Amino acid sequence: MRHYGEEIDVQTGKISSETKTDTSKIPAVGTVEKEENEKKKVADLQLTSYKAGKKTLSGKTVKNAKVTVKIASKTYTTKADAKGKFSVALKKKLAHKDKIKITVKKSGYQTLKKTFTVK
Repeated sequence: MRHYGEEIDVQTGKISSETKTDTSKIPAVGTVEKEENEKKKVADLQLTSYKAGKKTLSGKTVKNAKVTVKIASKTYTTKADAKGKFSVALKKKLAHKDKIKITVKKSGYQTLKKTFTVK
């Protein structure tokens, strides 16, 4: 801790009694950077349509969230609507046992990643 405004008597070496403490470098009690775990959790992510042979994928999550869908090496991005519904048109049909990796991102929320397997 640094002191400022001190007056020292050169002859006696004593510091005056009007010493002030510099508190600008001391963090306020209870202040902490906002961390990932303080963000809201994405309540749920559901895929409502992802059957083998289909070329569309539909689901529901947090409203207005960015939804990224990855199947094999293909990545698709969309945005959930005001009710949280989303749909993605796929370039090729879903195959039995395809892995669908979905990431949901929204400001103020934790990122949610979930994997589904086509039945």
